[in-house]
Amino acid sequence: MSDHYLKKELYDLIKTDESIFEFIQKSSLDGLWYWDLEKPENEWMDEQFWTILGYDPKDMPHSPDGWQNIIFEDDLKVALDNFHKHLADANHPYDQIVRYRHKKGHTVWIHCRGVAIRDGNGKPLRMLGAHHDITEQKQDELKFQEAKEKALESIANINAIIENTDDSVWAIDKEYKITFVNHRFREDFKSSFGHELQIGDNLVKHLPEPIQPIYRERYDRALNNERFKIEDKVQIGENQFIYIEISFNPILSDGKVIGASFWGRNVTEDRLKQEELIRAKEEAELSRERFELAMVATSDGLMDWDLVINQIYFSPRWKEILGYKDHELPNAFESWKNNTRKEDVEKATALLNNNIENRINDYEVEVQMRHKLGHYVDILAKASIFYDENGKAIRVVGTHKDITDIKKAEEKLKRQNQELKESKEKAVESDRLKSEFINNMSHEIRTPMNGIMGFSRMLNKKGLSDEKREHYINILYNSGKQLLRIIDDIIEISQLNTQQVKVIEKEVALNDILLELFSVFDTKAKENNTPLYLIKPLKDEESIINTDESKLKKVLSNLIENALKYTNKGSVEIGYRMDKHGLDIYVKDTGIGIPKAKQKIIFERFSRESDGVANNVGGLGLGLAIAVENVELLGGKIELKSELGVGSEFTIKLPNARNIESVSTTNKEKKSVKKPVVLIAEDEEINFLYVETLIKEQLDIYCDTIHAKDGKEAVKLCRENNDICLVLMDIKMPEMDGYKATNEIKKFRSDLPIVAQTAYSTREDQDKAFKAGFDDFFSKPIDEKVLEGIIKKYIET
Repeated sequence: MSDHYLKKELYDLIKTDESIFEFIQKSSLDGLWYWDLEKPENEWMDEQFWTILGYDPKDMPHSPDGWQNIIFEDDLKVALDNFHKHLADANHPYDQIVRYRHKKGHTVWIHCRGVAIRDGNGKPLRMLGAHHDITEQKQDELKFQEAKEKALESIANINAIIENTDDSVWAIDKEYKITFVNHRFREDFKSSFGHELQIGDNLVKHLPEPIQPIYRERYDRALNNERFKIEDKVQIGENQFIYIEISFNPILSDGKVIGASFWGRNVTEDRLKQEELIRAKEEAELSRERFELAMVATSDGLMDWDLVINQIYFSPRWKEILGYKDHELPNAFESWKNNTRKEDVEKATALLNNNIENRINDYEVEVQMRHKLGHYVDILAKASIFYDENGKAIRVVGTHKDITDIKKAEEKLKRQNQELKESKEKAVESDRLKSEFINNMSHEIRTPMNGIMGFSRMLNKKGLSDEKREHYINILYNSGKQLLRIIDDIIEISQLNTQQVKVIEKEVALNDILLELFSVFDTKAKENNTPLYLIKPLKDEESIINTDESKLKKVLSNLIENALKYTNKGSVEIGYRMDKHGLDIYVKDTGIGIPKAKQKIIFERFSRESDGVANNVGGLGLGLAIAVENVELLGGKIELKSELGVGSEFTIKLPNARNIESVSTTNKEKKSVKKPVVLIAEDEEINFLYVETLIKEQLDIYCDTIHAKDGKEAVKLCRENNDICLVLMDIKMPEMDGYKATNEIKKFRSDLPIVAQTAYSTREDQDKAFKAGFDDFFSKPIDEKVLEGIIKKYIET
């Protein structure tokens, strides 16, 4: 390439012809070329010519084909046309801007200029040309043009919004002359003052004289760079008014005020809503504070969506409602979608699509949008859809109003109404319960009184046998006891109500209280065929608590009596649990259960679980109310877990004012070795308690005991608890007897010692037990020494 004849010739020309040098100097070269017009297939290009286009000069030919293949076709035509005109007329410039395709595919803009080298007769022999890369300049021009077009489009959008809004918009210069006015203000001004405003009109002079000073003062404030709002009450007829809100805003240029703009809107609807809320407040006699949250009308945000080019505009106020400045939130559909709750996006989109499909112009929808600070704002969106002559939707223009305060006020009012309704219902229910209590009390008192009075008269009959006389006296005695219990309940609830009851605390053994209650109610439980179970996790000396023994017994008696009363099948269990917070004493049954809706009211006075059931079992509905108040006197509370048809568990939670934890902890420290576990399978609770007491207290054997109520439960416990190291198995039990239970256990725990305990003690009974898999045998009644020997035989104590 360095030996090309045209290159050498050009170097010689530069030395001899000053005009060539001047051309090169003026061209600010990014590439130089020299063309042999007598041999047009030859053309020399310097290396810079190709490198600005991304090519390696070594790979490119010195011929016109090289550059003509990568220049834009339209630009090639222009360049060739100028080339031929310049050859024909030296005064016609060879000067144009053309586009080349860079090797990487993008466009390179080149300013291409050239001059023909002629002989003495003016005949062109060579063509000298220069390239100047102006791509950056051209891109800047294109960006400027695009920005200009967008600015014009934004102005058009704003004008469209302003012209389509129902609000009045106008502007003046410093001489009060109109510089802009939209159709709404023009129409309102003409209807109010009889003059149709034109650009250049002096606005103040066309106002009625009485109000000219008022508006001149307001306009002057805006022209003095003050931004503010006012609200006017305008009379439009007899006893008819509208409310107009006007925003006054200075117009600045280079930091100087050159005029002012104004935005007026009819806020009558909002004002009337506010007044309606105030009236509602007065009528409902609600507090003033509750209604201070009522909405005060504010400016709406504006939205303009061009559906054809899918461009959307949000006004600064639209963004301000969400806590953003104008530049912080882009004018993009995602700004609405990403800040609106998903379900509201779906709702609003479905409504818009339905309206477009059915060519409905106007719609409104409530949505929730996320504020910049993270909370949600309630928005009332109103919009109009515009269609072209073919019925195609082309534009959506609308407003956003922040209705958060109104929604909050409505919700509070709704809650207040609900509270009033509930209070009324509660009062009605209270009256009903009191009436029911009086009727029930009358019935409950009359029942034993009938027995007392009736059988008293019968005792006076002559010839009455001793057997019948004794029977009547028993009836009189039981009726008197029943009447006395009713009177006691009424007196106690009265004393509790007047706070006349005192708490007398002393140290008592919880085990003794529960065992005493168990003994009292076990007989009644057997009469009802309802098994009663007692759970005592601690020894007697470990169960010492500080409490009012009488009140605790009364509460537990009430709960146990209720449990037996409402349990027709299954069982009742009483016991206690301990944790770091306190002591939990519970009464659990498998009875009818209590519906969730009534689990609170049954603790109220005069209430009973269910009218139908309560009428069958009797009672005044005072028992649980007395229990609750007595437990509260002890510093505790009663909790209830219940499921209809499954059963109930009442828990008395007493505070940590006891010795249980310290004694229990001392005992654990004393014997840190893991306790062996003995399973006692016994369907009679009394028998279980006796065996457990023998083991833990009489024999003082260091172990834990577990109770299985039948053979089936014994199998389940042995399968789930590997800590069980001895089983004392009763032979005769429901569900599954001891023989079958032992056979099942031995299948998966053949090494577990199982000892039979039974009232049958013949040699045949013992042989039968050993054949069933028992490891040992002892008979009832239990001999302490025999039991001690057996336990020590099979476990380390």
